Parts: sequence; structure tokens; C-alpha cells
Amino acid sequence: WVVTLVYPNDPDFGVKATRRIELAADAPSMEILTLYEKTDRNTLDLGVWILTQLKEPLALHARLPIQSNFPQSFQPMSGRLPPSQVFAIRDRLLSLGRDPMNPHRIGLEVGSVLWMDDTTVLKIDSPRLPYRNYPDNGVSAIVSTEAGPEGFVQVDMLGPVKQVRKGDVVRQRS
Repeated sequence: WVVTLVYPNDPDFGVKATRRIELAADAPSMEILTLYEKTDRNTLDLGVWILTQLKEPLALHARLPIQSNFPQSFQPMSGRLPPSQVFAIRDRLLSLGRDPMNPHRIGLEVGSVLWMDDTTVLKIDSPRLPYRNYPDNGVSAIVSTEAGPEGFVQVDMLGPVKQVRKGDVVRQRS
């Protein structure tokens, strides 16, 4: 099964977006391909972000890189770290749960994030390309957790940023 969504040209940025969502016929798998096409003459630094909102997990996991742009191998983006009851790093494996009292955002240099609850496991892949320019000093994934009794988590997979001119296409797969 394939669904293709074509969005109208955004006059503020001069970009037309196309999103192709494909469900695998023989596996529990979905692929999202996002394309941004530059349609006007102005140059623009552009990268594709693919966002996934999910219910509260038991945990989110990500394997941190051996070498990182960040002193802690991740980038705290919300001012404070989550409490130790919902946040840990062991052998480069970052584990994060949702803090019901405070929201948190953490930037990562990874190409995969694993989300788990009692009955389901979801692996979100989006290739991290070497030697490319990623936003926020090298972040290719952002995990955000919301506070409150009905909170959720959001996993943003970020493509590299590229300067585009009219006719250029930027694409990212997740």
C-alpha cells in the first residue's frame, strides 16, 4: 500500500513538499519518504524533519556514538536533564522514560530510536549520513517528552541541512 501526499508550494519559503508513505505487504513495516523541492530563485538552507508522536512508552532507547560533538554524547535542549528515575546511560545505551512533572528535549547523533511499551516495539530509522551538516551542532534526532497525566513523546528524525536553489530536491527516508 502506498499513499502519496503532495502539498502546495509554500510561498514564504518557495518549497513544495511531497510525502510518500508505504506499508510493506509482507512485514510490519512502514517507510516514509519526504521530498522538498525548491521552487523559487532564493537560496535556502533546508533539511527534512520527520516527526512521530507516540503514547507514553515504558522507555525510549538510543545507542550513543563512540565519538560525539557533545561532552555527554547527547545535547540537553530543555535546560535540565530528566530525573534519574526516567533517564540513564549504560554502555552507550541511552534509556529515557517520560517525566510526568516536567517536559524534556534531548538532541542525539543517532540514526535509530527504539520505542517500547508493554506489548509493542517500534524502531524508527533514518540514516545519519557521515560528514554532513546537521542542525543544532550535529543533532540528527530529537526526543521530546511532555509533562502531565496524558503526556506523550515525540521523536524527530532530522536530515542533514543543505543549501538549495531553484530546482534542487532534498529528501529523507524514515
